[in-house]
Amino acid sequence: MITTIDSKFLAYINDNLLYIADRLLLHMDKTRYLHCLNVGTMAKQLANYYQVNCLKAEIAGVYHDITKQWEDAQHQQYLQQYLRQFLNEPVPTWHSKTGALCLEHHLGFNDKEIILILIIYEN
Repeated sequence: MITTIDSKFLAYINDNLLYIADRLLLHMDKTRYLHCLNVGTMAKQLANYYQVNCLKAEIAGVYHDITKQWEDAQHQQYLQQYLRQFLNEPVPTWHSKTGALCLEHHLGFNDKEIILILIIYEN
C-alpha cells in the first residue's frame, strides 16, 4: 500500500488534472461532477480571453464545488481545524473555504493562488 507520494509526482497530478473523475466523484454526485467540469472549461476560456493563467483558472473551476455536497458537520470540522475565523460566516459559503482546504490538505495542492481563489469565492 502506498502511503506517501513524492511531492513532484503529486504536483504533476494536480497541475495536469489527472485522475479528476476519481478525485471528484468521491465528494459529489455525477450531476455536480459534470457541472464542475463545465465550470473548469468556462474558467479556462475566460482566463484565455483576459490573458491570465488558464491552467490555474481551469483547476480552480473544476474543483470549486468539491465539498459542496458535504454535510454541515464535515464542513464545521474542517473549519474548526484549519480556518476557525470562518465558522461565523453563513453556512452556505462554507464549501468555498472547505473546498480550498480539501485541495490543500487532502489532495496536496500547494499553489497558494488557487487556494486563495477558492477561499474568497462565495457561491
